[in-house]
Amino acid sequence: MKKKTLLKVLPVVAAASFAFGGFSLAGCSGESVQVIEEKIEDIQITDNAIEAPYKDDASENVQKQIDDLKAGKTYTSSDPLVMYNPYGTLGLSLYVYFQTEEDAKVSYNISVPDENIPDFGGDLSKEPGKEHEYTLLGLVPGYVNTVTITTESGNTKKEVSFDYNCPRSVLTEKEHVTIDSTSELTTMSLESEFTGPSKEISLGEEKSEKSLSDGLFLIMGNYELSGGIRNYAYMYDNSGVIRGKICADFSAAGNILFDNENGFFYLPVSNDKIAKVSKLGRVDKVYPLGNLLNHHDEIFDNDGNILFLATDNSNNEDVEDCIGKVDVKTGEVSLVLDLSDLFRSYEDSCDKEAKSAYGSAGAGMDWMHINSIWLEGDDAFLSSRETSTVIKINNLLTNPSIGYLIGSENFWKGTEYEQYVLKKANEFDIQGGQHHLMYFPSEEDGVFNLTMYNNNMATCVTRPGYDWTQDGFANLSIQDSNEPSYYYNYKVNENEKTVELVDSIAVPVSGIVSSAQTVSNGNIITDSGVQGIFSEYDSEGKLIRSYTCPPISRFLYRVFKYDFKGFFFQ
Repeated sequence: MKKKTLLKVLPVVAAASFAFGGFSLAGCSGESVQVIEEKIEDIQITDNAIEAPYKDDASENVQKQIDDLKAGKTYTSSDPLVMYNPYGTLGLSLYVYFQTEEDAKVSYNISVPDENIPDFGGDLSKEPGKEHEYTLLGLVPGYVNTVTITTESGNTKKEVSFDYNCPRSVLTEKEHVTIDSTSELTTMSLESEFTGPSKEISLGEEKSEKSLSDGLFLIMGNYELSGGIRNYAYMYDNSGVIRGKICADFSAAGNILFDNENGFFYLPVSNDKIAKVSKLGRVDKVYPLGNLLNHHDEIFDNDGNILFLATDNSNNEDVEDCIGKVDVKTGEVSLVLDLSDLFRSYEDSCDKEAKSAYGSAGAGMDWMHINSIWLEGDDAFLSSRETSTVIKINNLLTNPSIGYLIGSENFWKGTEYEQYVLKKANEFDIQGGQHHLMYFPSEEDGVFNLTMYNNNMATCVTRPGYDWTQDGFANLSIQDSNEPSYYYNYKVNENEKTVELVDSIAVPVSGIVSSAQTVSNGNIITDSGVQGIFSEYDSEGKLIRSYTCPPISRFLYRVFKYDFKGFFFQ
């Protein structure tokens, strides 16, 4: 029977370690760090817990024990308080607390005895201080990890090192310590539930000589074999080594919101709850969502509250066509928009007996299937997979109305909404079943860029008679494809009411799910989720490196890259 030990100070041995080069010599006493072990019998928090860390007062119980430890002893940089993932939310991380007599900055490094696995670490403190409390990401399971904590005060630099054996058992047998990567991805053999029979699609990618961006790939939505539930979010470094694991049930959504200023992140822990978690891993608050089921995407509004894509579960008529709001201070949940109010005549024309075969929250008609939201000022951009349309909503939070549509003119022809469809400024095939929108302003008012993952597979089960071949799609189902998917970059000119395709990158095909993200140095991260392939391209669309993280069962929902500057690192 597995031992229910939750709060544990690691058995670590501090070894004197010295550094030269402009700093005075300083070290530690070499004494063993005191080993303390506490038990909580009424809950069980482990790396493979899903709901336990977010139930009741789990984090509060752990926090009381941590506070007792801190009150009972003065912890120093030579004898720190060190615990493995005490709150149960941040796997492969250490909680560290200590005090210094002088104001000091702190950094850390983790190394393992494997030349194929690089060291990992970074700066922890932005400003010098005397009290230090951090999360150290980066432990490699299955190895003895040497952790070095460095404090710098003036010209004095002090290093303390200790070993921690991180067992492979902190991951399940289906989870990967390392993943394969390559800089030469030219063809993809396809065979899956969502791509049809095996075939090869040429991508013709050109290899880039540019460097990967700094940061960790955050992978969300890897399905478990049993029950088809997406569990956990994983962090992998540029070398394909796992460096962190956020524990939660990600069956409802595909992103995490980071509030760097206040040191919290928000994540869906089930389809009816969102949690607020500190960068130390403590669960600060859990927000029940009531009748609104969360799915796919969340975003902060202009006041720091959370807008989330939702299904109104108070009726079973339709699904994935609403936007909800959580007031992060009061916990109040409200319905911001029901798209039925803006697209009533179109919804009435849909086949009400047709249910989506590709994953919807609820049992109703999936006539819109909103899978992405971007808020810009008071306006919102929504991605509708079912209509293969990007919808601009004016004044979302005050008086929502349809701004315009980016989609097939043929699809909307004959409806009252055809007047809203933007005209093409150049020749290109419109996107199909797209996911994950990003907005980039320009210096000209009313002109901006909008990027997305173009799955290039249009289907509309609630409008089965529509012929997608007139829009350039040879297939009528996401089960079949003889072409790749794409990263799409549109230039939208609201003044002229036009949309222009200015850039595209052919990527491994993915009939559903997936994402496309532009990071701060201009590199582009794409996730072809059905195949479990995510890639980084330079700003010219040349491939730098691709990674294969085989889906545990079905697919990877989304992959983003974050450097976590201002959050876990400084």
